[in-house]
Amino acid sequence: MKLQYNRFRIWCFTVLFSTAFAQFGKVSVTLNDRLLRGSERQEITSLSAEIQRFFQQTLWDDEWKDLNIPLNIQFIFEGAVSKGSQNTYLIQALFSTDTDQRFFDNSVQFFYNSGGSIFYDPVQFDPLGGFLAFYAHLILAGEMDTYEPFRGTAHIEKARTIALRGIASDYSKGWSSRTKMVNDITDNTAFREGKFNFYYGMELFELGEPDEALKEFQSMMQNFELVYERFPRARTQYFIKAHTEEFVNAFTTLRLDSMLIRLSDMDPRSEAILLKNIVKEKEN
Repeated sequence: MKLQYNRFRIWCFTVLFSTAFAQFGKVSVTLNDRLLRGSERQEITSLSAEIQRFFQQTLWDDEWKDLNIPLNIQFIFEGAVSKGSQNTYLIQALFSTDTDQRFFDNSVQFFYNSGGSIFYDPVQFDPLGGFLAFYAHLILAGEMDTYEPFRGTAHIEKARTIALRGIASDYSKGWSSRTKMVNDITDNTAFREGKFNFYYGMELFELGEPDEALKEFQSMMQNFELVYERFPRARTQYFIKAHTEEFVNAFTTLRLDSMLIRLSDMDPRSEAILLKNIVKEKEN
């Protein structure tokens, strides 16, 4: 039933929003350039708008055209190195959605000419275009995985290809770490499947199918237990934090106190919210 139901969900989603092909919706870009010199700041005045255009106007997937993922991007400039008439910028970057995806990168280098266009070419490697495309594909993969198990795999592999090309380029800084990140995501199948279990379980819960929802939530917990035992926990903890209120609402209604307690063990920072109804019951 799960896959059949989800295909119907995707079909409805596509029909309702087929008038546009925005994989990324609102893109908010913040540039922290206080460490740059005046001439260097002047050179990147168009960068924010160009990043927005790059994400919103690129057709990243021929089938999934209507996701409208809201995206927040922050660039923290650490300095610039002059190479002839061209500056190479060194930055840290943070990518996040309004839901549960977050990627921090502390080792980025690229060149940018004022008024220039950002592009991604699978043949001619561009350090900035490649960097942005790498995270575009990872974020798309994470979103697609919530509609169908492992549906985002093709985009993860595209990100891997970009990372390997980055390693072989003249701007190789940070690309080995990004390759490792892709490997970690690929290996951590339990987290990807657990995310799908959560989203599908919430959908079933909202449709008034508590027994089917319970099965998905149980599968989610089994997958998260595997993640907790074998992989770094930061991504799971961020996911739990992003959905604390949804967990509380659904699990309290379904009387899944033990799951709320276990989630609070996995992410102690969310304990106060996850256990608020359990504490109230004890007090009463």
